[in-house]
Amino acid sequence: AVYVNDNPITFNQASTPNEKIAVENFAKNNQQNFISYKDSDYGFTVKYPIGFYAQQDDAISGAKVAFKAFLQDDLFEILRVDVLNETSSKTDLDGLAEESGMTFVSRKTTKNNYGQQFELFQFTKTNPQKQNAKINIFQAIYNCQTKQAPYTAIASTAIPESLPQDNNMALYYLYEFKC
Repeated sequence: AVYVNDNPITFNQASTPNEKIAVENFAKNNQQNFISYKDSDYGFTVKYPIGFYAQQDDAISGAKVAFKAFLQDDLFEILRVDVLNETSSKTDLDGLAEESGMTFVSRKTTKNNYGQQFELFQFTKTNPQKQNAKINIFQAIYNCQTKQAPYTAIASTAIPESLPQDNNMALYYLYEFKC
């Protein structure tokens, strides 16, 4: 759980096999636990949970913006947005997983809560520093446009496999991304 002032924030979960319905149910029960962020350079907006802290232009990870929460037992959750100053095709992105040691789980084309099409990927990764604990990684690839030029936004989440209840939170974050 994420903590604010030493109090855990728990997300109300809706158990359903349909991802879009799960995200909609999650939104109905949890919108009050999220903060909106708007990027001043690219204009994208995203919602992230209360209790996560925002770090813009993260020099360590290279993310345009990262939202992090440190949990009990040295676990953490990360939501981030990376920006490429060009649009990317599906084939351009196929090598991303292999380069970072991730195992491919699934890929599909879907639409966000605003009707914008995006590519949704799911991966797993093993963390050797945490007794090979697995991390669920979701990535949403959006082709966006500023007034000046097109760009690709890669919204990602990293959720410890030991916290499956937070996968709907991660998906909500990705479906709420807006160019």
